[in-house]
Amino acid sequence: MTEFWGRRQGPDEKTCRYIEDKARIARQMRAQDEQFVVQGTIQGMRADVRRDVLIQRPTTIEALRTAADIADASTRAGGGGQSHAQRRAAMTAHFHISGLRAMFAGMQAMMTNGRQHRRPSPIDNHY
Repeated sequence: MTEFWGRRQGPDEKTCRYIEDKARIARQMRAQDEQFVVQGTIQGMRADVRRDVLIQRPTTIEALRTAADIADASTRAGGGGQSHAQRRAAMTAHFHISGLRAMFAGMQAMMTNGRQHRRPSPIDNHY
């Protein structure tokens, strides 16, 4: 437990490597609560990455990886001529797009499950 909470992202460490290491430690601890792992991982991130990740409010490890990729790109760009407000707007847009993708995936799963569990109707047997 101490190793998990004590692990911090290094100044030059890639965020994806840091996330993988925290996930490895969590597996060794047999941590089952994904939200616990996500929050513990965010807490140990560098401040510049953490700020951009928190805007996206990830709740799963996969969403955290996506948010971290965006945050890394923003950090590496060093502004790239964009103001903080412009970077934040771009990240917010990406967050909304990610939410839509998740919603559509959920709808698709519901429709697929609905087809698998649908009882045949008399019309199905008519032809």
